[in-house]
Amino acid sequence: MTRLPLPGLLLLCGLSGLGYGQDDAPPPDLPPAVAADTPLPERARPWYIAHRGSALLYPENSAESFRLSRQHGVNWLETDAWLLKDGEIGLFHDNRLDRITDHTGPTDQQSAEQWRALRLDADRWLGRGYSGEASPLLFRELAARTGPASMLLVEGKNAGAVAALARQARALAMPVDRLILSSFSAAELSPAHRDGYPGLLLTGRLSLIPDFEALVRQGIRYIGFGNADTTDPALIRTAADAGLYTVAWTINRRHEARRLSAAGVDGLITDDPLYLDPSRPPVTADTWDTGRWMPGMIANIHRGEMLENGAWGYTSRVQGYRGALQGWACPTPATYRLTLELSFSGLLNDDPTRWASVFLAADDDAAFTDHPANRTGGYHVLIRGNGQMQIYAISPGQAPQLLGTQAGPPPVLNRFLTLTVQVSDDTVSLSRHDHPATLTVQDRRYRGGYFHLGRNGAAVRFRRVRLAP
Repeated sequence: MTRLPLPGLLLLCGLSGLGYGQDDAPPPDLPPAVAADTPLPERARPWYIAHRGSALLYPENSAESFRLSRQHGVNWLETDAWLLKDGEIGLFHDNRLDRITDHTGPTDQQSAEQWRALRLDADRWLGRGYSGEASPLLFRELAARTGPASMLLVEGKNAGAVAALARQARALAMPVDRLILSSFSAAELSPAHRDGYPGLLLTGRLSLIPDFEALVRQGIRYIGFGNADTTDPALIRTAADAGLYTVAWTINRRHEARRLSAAGVDGLITDDPLYLDPSRPPVTADTWDTGRWMPGMIANIHRGEMLENGAWGYTSRVQGYRGALQGWACPTPATYRLTLELSFSGLLNDDPTRWASVFLAADDDAAFTDHPANRTGGYHVLIRGNGQMQIYAISPGQAPQLLGTQAGPPPVLNRFLTLTVQVSDDTVSLSRHDHPATLTVQDRRYRGGYFHLGRNGAAVRFRRVRLAP
């Protein structure tokens, strides 16, 4: 079956399976559904869809997140909607306010007046560079701020939210070719169909859908699915052949995006669209002095914290590796010089063998876990609390191979020292700027790709990370 022409996208996703009455028609005084005056340009696939307004970069579901995403060229925006107790629609993800606001309590028990009094406590859960004055929006407020080139994805979180969104979208004369209503329940989509908006059905796995063509016969045009790592590409092709567009969530790493795109997925819901889009060039220096996250800082177990004095890192001293991809600078050239400042502020049990590290030359951006099950190869460059420098070769499925060790004086706690990692055609080296110690190893196995910063059992701060030829 041929897929119908692509409309723009305003995705209203209902998480609950509770049915909305088939006979609940919209009020008769609503204006008729209209098409957009200005058609959207055809866009290359996959579509990069900003989950909660780019939640890894900005305060989620806030005016700031949507404004900055659009400012950086992201046209597909996703958010979440709750039907409030007075019939208004608030944009928020959680079923309680506690995690990210200055209030507590159930989300759906707020009125519009109470909603406007909420403040997003972004400094607490993102870092010092985010305004404490950010507030969650009402749906009508976001609709008023959305230009004709934007597509919004709004996930209805409680029973009746999808129907309420459809009615309010009609009242606001939102174009039908900018609006898709979606739910985990096909029955919840009935009001969307009546109001002229196409539907998207959400499912945990594509394999749970027994008949894709039956969905199309019900008027559903899109299908969204999670657990993308286990999805058979043949199912994606079957859905497309039935006439459905496919959207996967939540995809934050490029190697996942490439695989899904190759399988034919149309859209990728992501917390970091600025990183996931490979057309955006890497940058060569961190901007952590702003106190804000950079694209591509994806957690390997834990993402760390934005800290004072232009630093990022880890203030806890826990057993095991914690680190983060530095995708903003990747992919790197085959040969380069990486310079950074590093400070130890504590060691677990005062153990001087605890370390900070750079894992580099990985051929894709998969998570690095410092474990033989790691899926990508590269070099693990360490400096320990006792001053010892080491370089290991990491091969998937194998124990780390120690390539070289060099002694040096212990770093002074809470004092930054400068390190340089140099990658040439046939060597990898680590040097300290406060001491003549340099470690150089001969190895040509891995070049270019991606790098990660992390630590094991040490509280470590990184800053002034620079990449040069």
